[in-house]
Amino acid sequence: MLHVVGSPCIDVKDRACMDECPADAIYQGRRQAFINPAECIGCGNCALVCPVGAIKPLSSLPETWKPYERRARSIFETLGATTGGTTFEGTLPEPDDDLPLAG
Repeated sequence: MLHVVGSPCIDVKDRACMDECPADAIYQGRRQAFINPAECIGCGNCALVCPVGAIKPLSSLPETWKPYERRARSIFETLGATTGGTTFEGTLPEPDDDLPLAG
């Protein structure tokens, strides 16, 4: 995983990041988008087009965003999508956890 979607994305659902990603590594969850760590190529296009600054490189991830990285990894591990080439339609299944429900 080279980029992470954090709390500013919650309830925004702009999807510009999904349209811009050349690797199709971004998937819609119930309340935010998630980047599949096995598919992200690190180009940064998603971060450039995000209107709310919700995507940051893993290398400069704020400490408060670490739970979002762990959550994304967990979602794709649960799906068995840890080697890339994920095919998933609809909304990602997300674990119930203590992340904030509003951005």
